[in-house]
Amino acid sequence: SDATRKALAGVSGRQNTDTYGEGIYTPAMTNKTYTKMAREAEKLIDQGEGAILDATFQRRAYRRAIFHMAARRGVPLYLIHCQSPEAVIRERLVQREKEARDLSDGRWEIYLQQKLAFEPITEVQPKLCLFLNTEASVSELCKTAERFLRAARKPDLASRQWVPF
Repeated sequence: SDATRKALAGVSGRQNTDTYGEGIYTPAMTNKTYTKMAREAEKLIDQGEGAILDATFQRRAYRRAIFHMAARRGVPLYLIHCQSPEAVIRERLVQREKEARDLSDGRWEIYLQQKLAFEPITEVQPKLCLFLNTEASVSELCKTAERFLRAARKPDLASRQWVPF
């Protein structure tokens, strides 16, 4: 979502001055960002490819749009919700800001605002959603995600349709 948002806004690199809901993070720009991501994913799917969308998806409406797109295209959709304890999140955000190599503008104060605005994930069948604690090593996280995706693709689950609420 960071790359998509910045491409739409015609900016590159970090934009550390923007606060939550302002600048390139207004609700209108966020809607444009998620709409563009959905369109790009749909193009990939139409070409027989898969797509991974990396964003907060803090509003059900953003998730619902992706669910509907997948249903229209008849493709399975799986959700991996990454989580960590707040101390870990804070440490990572501080480190990211120090290094200034990441495209993301995420900072602790923005995280706190997003957390308040986050609409809980209740519209996903539990077997099609992995709540992943990202404290583990990258290797372990990849193994966990792969196990989840393999299990979710089993015939008894893969034939289930999303029921967007």
